[in-house]
Amino acid sequence: MNADHATAVELCDVSKRFRIYQERARSLHELIAEGFRPWRRPGRKDVWALKDVSLKVSRGETLGIIGPNGAGKSTILKLIARVLEPTSGEIFAHGKVSSLLELGAGFHPDLTGRENIFLYGSILGFSRRAMARRFDDIVDFSGIGSVIDVPIKRYSSGMYLRLAFSVAIHVEPDILLVDEVFAVGDQVYQKQCLRRIRELQNQGVTILFVSHSMQTVKQMCSRAVWLARGQVAVQGRPEQVVERYLNQALPGDGSNLSEAQLTSGVRWGTQEIEITRVSFLDPQGRNCNSLTAGGNMHIRIEFTAHRRVERPVFGLAIYRNDGAHVNGPNTQLANLPIEWAEGPGVVEYEVETVPLLPGGYVLSATAYDWDGLHTYDHWHQAFPFTIAPGQTQEIYGLVWMDAHWRFACGNVELETE
Repeated sequence: MNADHATAVELCDVSKRFRIYQERARSLHELIAEGFRPWRRPGRKDVWALKDVSLKVSRGETLGIIGPNGAGKSTILKLIARVLEPTSGEIFAHGKVSSLLELGAGFHPDLTGRENIFLYGSILGFSRRAMARRFDDIVDFSGIGSVIDVPIKRYSSGMYLRLAFSVAIHVEPDILLVDEVFAVGDQVYQKQCLRRIRELQNQGVTILFVSHSMQTVKQMCSRAVWLARGQVAVQGRPEQVVERYLNQALPGDGSNLSEAQLTSGVRWGTQEIEITRVSFLDPQGRNCNSLTAGGNMHIRIEFTAHRRVERPVFGLAIYRNDGAHVNGPNTQLANLPIEWAEGPGVVEYEVETVPLLPGGYVLSATAYDWDGLHTYDHWHQAFPFTIAPGQTQEIYGLVWMDAHWRFACGNVELETE
């Protein structure tokens, strides 16, 4: 195939099959249970992670890949990195590929951080001298200089990831493959990663980015692909693809919420903070999902932080039934800095005079980190409610405004109360 100079990565009808075998009997007891047939061939099951996927990624493009677990997102990156070979189809990567697919993939646990830097470089074809020129920058970015000569099997998962990410981005790749790089690490590290990826984008590096954080995909990517059951469902502008995914994907596990509370929507997040209940309350504090235009809106979010979480941000988003985004308040924008959360808790949001026009609406409830890069829990468009007619007779648009009208013509003057 002739190389297309505008294309960095191309997948042509790529499929990947995993064959899962049933284990043979491992003991006399299991042999007896199996009818004493040790010669029997183990059963097998074919699972297609990808099926006839064709995709082009242009040079300098940042492509976000989204979809539910098991959709084939990580498999695509591993195929491009040559960690896996396709069952059928062809893959072309035009340029030097660096990847961050798993914590410390390619590292040897018994070697020190210093030794692993040079090992990783040799795997990518760099000489020891070339890696020595990059060594100080790699260590400075990772922030683990004090333990660089300690075997990495003694590193925490965060230290492991810092070193792996730092090496991957300092080998001057043409193509960078990233799988959930913001899922681990503190807030300072996450901001540092985001800033570095922005620098690589400005340098024209092609980036393929897998993430469950829809906000990160919209913020970082120039194009997005939604994978469903191993096939491309939708591709295009990140905002459009994410919106279609969130509106059409199957609802998440709603085991913590009653059927009356959860009637639509999708859910994602790591759930260090878990939103367990969202309620609309009337002025007497009773559950009520029908509000009145011009009346009071009182929303209560109940949550459990399964560990101590520093500086969480809780938010809401209100949508009209036709998908129009009405509002998106959160505790950070409201200047309510929450230092930490641990165990069960409550967040409440109250509006004295609701400016929404009568109709049907739906609410999202979220918990993020301070920088908005890590999703603890996000219920998207999961809580429907209605606005009943109240003190306004307006019917056009999204909101009504408590305004004053005055008319003057000749000797006639009129004004509203």
